[in-house]
Amino acid sequence: MSRSTDDLHDLEIFKDAFSEENLELHITTIQNLDLLAKKLGPSATREELLELVKKHYVELHDEALLHLADQLRKFVPLVGGLQHSEIIFQLLGKLCVTGETIVREKAIETIVCILETLDLAQVENFLLPVVNDLIKNDWFTSKCSAVDLFPYLYPKLSEAKRSELRNNFKTLIQDDSPMVRREAASVCVGFVGVMEEEFLVSEFVPIFQDIAQDPMDSVRVGTIDIALALFKRVKKESLQECIFKTVEDTSDDVSWKIRQRLASSIALIQQQVLHGKYRGKIVALLQKLTQDSDPEVRMLVALNLFNYCEHLKESYATYGEKNFEAVFEQSIMVAIQKLAVDESENVRLALCSNILPLRSLLSEECFKKNIVSFLLETLINEESIAIQAKFLFGLSSLSDKVDLTDSLDEIKNSIRAVIVRSHTNWRARRSVVATFVDVAKFCSSDYFSTHFKAYYATLLGDSIFAIRRTAATILPVISKHYGIKWSSEHLVPFFTTFTRDTRYLYRFVSLFGISEMVRPYLCPEPGTFLGDWKRFFERGFLNEEIDKRALLAFAKIVKTSHLIQKELREEKYVSMLSLKDELSYVSHLDADIYLEQDFTNMSLKYKNLNLYSVEDAELNGTNWPYLHGLLNLIYNKFLPILDTLNKDPIENIQIRAICTLAEISEFITKLNQEESEEWVQKALKLLTNEEISVIIEEIHNGFKTAIFQEKDLAEPLDTDLIEAEDEPDLTKTIFVESSTSAVLSENTKYTSLVKEVMEIFNEKFEKSAEKNLDIGEVPEETSNKRQTESLSEVPQ
Repeated sequence: MSRSTDDLHDLEIFKDAFSEENLELHITTIQNLDLLAKKLGPSATREELLELVKKHYVELHDEALLHLADQLRKFVPLVGGLQHSEIIFQLLGKLCVTGETIVREKAIETIVCILETLDLAQVENFLLPVVNDLIKNDWFTSKCSAVDLFPYLYPKLSEAKRSELRNNFKTLIQDDSPMVRREAASVCVGFVGVMEEEFLVSEFVPIFQDIAQDPMDSVRVGTIDIALALFKRVKKESLQECIFKTVEDTSDDVSWKIRQRLASSIALIQQQVLHGKYRGKIVALLQKLTQDSDPEVRMLVALNLFNYCEHLKESYATYGEKNFEAVFEQSIMVAIQKLAVDESENVRLALCSNILPLRSLLSEECFKKNIVSFLLETLINEESIAIQAKFLFGLSSLSDKVDLTDSLDEIKNSIRAVIVRSHTNWRARRSVVATFVDVAKFCSSDYFSTHFKAYYATLLGDSIFAIRRTAATILPVISKHYGIKWSSEHLVPFFTTFTRDTRYLYRFVSLFGISEMVRPYLCPEPGTFLGDWKRFFERGFLNEEIDKRALLAFAKIVKTSHLIQKELREEKYVSMLSLKDELSYVSHLDADIYLEQDFTNMSLKYKNLNLYSVEDAELNGTNWPYLHGLLNLIYNKFLPILDTLNKDPIENIQIRAICTLAEISEFITKLNQEESEEWVQKALKLLTNEEISVIIEEIHNGFKTAIFQEKDLAEPLDTDLIEAEDEPDLTKTIFVESSTSAVLSENTKYTSLVKEVMEIFNEKFEKSAEKNLDIGEVPEETSNKRQTESLSEVPQ
């Protein structure tokens, strides 16, 4: 008796909650509905609780109804099993009529979930009557919910009931309400998948024709998807031709929505319509869509171009034919040429994203003949900076087998155009950074220094923080390609000269360069720094023949690392490192932020690049192994710069300097651990004491001549490469206070370089003046105002 009283009390509380106009209370009550059902038991849940909900559900807010639709999924066991689930379907049927779409969708989702556990008799006894009631209801939401259930309901019915359901579908597809017809058309794809083929031919193909001729474009838009579904199921050739003819007719539809859907599905059509005789018709459709009057249609064609070509090639391979490249040259290139000169920039931009990936589908000869020549023509004639930048960035997707040596002049001109004219699109300038690595594969270090170094310097001094940060990431990759000795003379000075820039955000550039050289963002850290040296010497131990050049270079590495370890024990560095544990700064965190997705994906390209590998060319005396050069830079340049920046008045600079020093310390510690291994000592013992003494003396003499001095920061870099004493030194008019000039303070060998970069900046200023834009130096006190647009704030 006590239990019955408690149950009655709980029901009264539940009923009172419905009468309250409190949304939060309603939601909480519904969320606890299953707990109350467990307490009441199956009988009371069926006869009292759910009947109460059925009576008062109209008083609930849509959000509460959404939770109710979800809760009912749990109620089959709570009402006593499937044999008692009729009340659940009745309640879900009422939720299928509500005006809020998300509530109806959740109710349908719950019905489908329960439907999977029902047998044929239970479906026809409990669920089918609810669906029939929904169909008979005059309100469109009811009919839409009913038709959504057809694909799930059909396989669970008897033959007689299936026939009845097909007839109901024919009625709904001709309903007066366009919303119902649209919903029925969208359900067709799923319905085709479960229907018997005989009924597809006799009943569904005519329905498909009705949909294709519907007066509402929101209904006709489903024509393409239904046609593709029918192609999978219908085997009769005459019917396939009829279906495809309907698809072709959509290209002339007066509604842009239909033509857009056709354009976005062109690759899918080629994939699923396998018969070879339709290839030419699909190509004709592609060419026709490239001339469509609506730019959105043409843009979708361009976006699907690569996928279309991929499926076209698969189609030829399926039938053992080798005509793909011939068709590409004769037909696809015609479409590409039309899209390339499209008046809409969005169309051309979509095209450039799909051109270079075609390298994976075409032979090297075909690609070079058609695409590379097309690329050069585009770079010369294209006026859009965004498109030129996209093409330049896309060069990284090309195989190393594609030789761009003959294209370097066009690439250089495009880089210059992007830098000069992209004052309103800083991401275009940032995308150019990746191009420097790509062109390095095809040109000598002298050519790069003469033609591309000026532009790299320009980006290092850019007014946008994200560009400066991105430019630093490629330093170790180029250093490995051309040799770290070359990089020390030609690129590293660009970074060191920022140390005394008057704007603190630009002083970070020096720290970026140091951090990237020690712990590259794009290249994975190897498991061992001396792995290549170990394999080199172990082979020599076995053959009893050691390369003397390698032995001397390795000895310099070991002795230099010992000197750096000793230097790090100096009080000024010890005090800096003592603070590192108090800082939570992660050096690569800012790279993740400022490089964004496109550039972070570049790390996949260099995942197999080992900067510390040893190559024969690095032992010839004109170059250094990467590890040798890096240790020299750390001792001569990097440590003094970090000491200087640790005294910076800006706390963020001090923090970054300490964290960068910690990276160097960690690097040296790992290196010293490897140097303590037995094979290292065995290799060094092959040198005489006299040879060791000479190596140590060479190291010290080199440090004395190359050691970094603070006064160097205020003077032009001394490279001792003056070619003509009577030639005026234009760098005398460029001050270190400007980051633009700081990267250019080299002597008269690079007078032309200085001229070119100053021309770039002068042209940028002229362009910005025309648009009343300020793209010059960012005053330190105003830099924070621009951090949202330019990503110029340094992470704390």
